[in-house]
Amino acid sequence: FFLCTMSTETAVAAQIPVCRVAIVGAQRQRVARVAAIIHADESLASVDTLAVSGSSSVDQSSSRNNTSRLQELPSGVPPQVTIEYLPCVATFDSYEDEKGESVRYLAKLEYHGPNGTLVNGKSLAPFFDHQHESDDDDNNGEVQNPFPGIAGVAIGCGVDTDDDFAKVKTFLDALSSSCISEATDVDVSMIIECIQPNTEFSSMKEENDLFRDMSDEKKREAVKNRTIGPGKMAFFAYEVAEKAVQQRWRKELLADNKPGTNTTK
Repeated sequence: FFLCTMSTETAVAAQIPVCRVAIVGAQRQRVARVAAIIHADESLASVDTLAVSGSSSVDQSSSRNNTSRLQELPSGVPPQVTIEYLPCVATFDSYEDEKGESVRYLAKLEYHGPNGTLVNGKSLAPFFDHQHESDDDDNNGEVQNPFPGIAGVAIGCGVDTDDDFAKVKTFLDALSSSCISEATDVDVSMIIECIQPNTEFSSMKEENDLFRDMSDEKKREAVKNRTIGPGKMAFFAYEVAEKAVQQRWRKELLADNKPGTNTTK
């Protein structure tokens, strides 16, 4: 994504890992809209490791001085993680079984480019091949890629029933199984979550129908506030990224927060 300067800042930037989060929906246009909102909001581009550590000593208003923040973290834990969002579309189809009943199935799940605008999707398999990249010997024994494959999946944009969610999860679990088995030294799994309706709605369909009926002005306000519609989905994807980062360094951060340190809980 970004980060460029020389000397010390370059060294720090080079250490910032990338965490991939897939945004899965049933309609490409809706997924692309969420991707556009994310790319326009710099606050969704990265996760502050200290902010998700549970440490009460974190000053959320402080400037991001990577050198000083490194001193507050356990060894090997970066102060910041860049998030790479992968807009994906799940296509469902159905067939008639021997009883004459319609059986719905997941026909394909494909990546549609960083902006979600590619008409013809691509396989997600290459993202899980990154685990096989050779490690260099200049990283002092640290894990070069702390987030192999795809670390998190945010599901929504028309994929909102338990049955469809289960189909997508089964597909992704199968695709990522080899990736997880490679990371034997790290107790992590791909986080797969489906967006839920606000308390005043009985379903995501009801919530989305209300958003569609809003005036353009109210839609813009909802996107800005992240309360409903694509703005809510964009922030939900970011929350999945936060969980993936927290899970990756859970043991180190919990150990750092034990009694005897300058953090609590």
